[in-house]
Amino acid sequence: MTETQEPPEEPAELEPHIAAFLLHRIDEDEKTAQVFIDETTLPAAWMALHELTDPPASIRRAFKHAIRHDPARIVTERSAKRRIVLLHEVITVPVTGRRACSECNGDFPCKTLRLLALPYDDYPGYDQGWAL
Repeated sequence: MTETQEPPEEPAELEPHIAAFLLHRIDEDEKTAQVFIDETTLPAAWMALHELTDPPASIRRAFKHAIRHDPARIVTERSAKRRIVLLHEVITVPVTGRRACSECNGDFPCKTLRLLALPYDDYPGYDQGWAL
């Protein structure tokens, strides 16, 4: 390493960051979905589309996509993701002092949290070191 290069960041500096980053993104997604639920009547429109006797294929595809991304489902999904993040806490292994995942017993941040962070790789605060 030359005198002008900075030493690499220690993993411990990133540990709480990935959980906070994920929880913040999950909260944002959930709030956006909840606003949509509170302010629209789209489910009624979906039901009207469903009752069409022979909708065009493009309408059927759009309908299937809309159901798959139903805001109520997104809220439920985000709740599950939040629980996953909270399960994977950082712990310190007593003998070695190594940082580990409480759920996976491997290095922290674990692959589970790193995979959950991948969809947000274009958000500010995402650390490219989390990529797998």
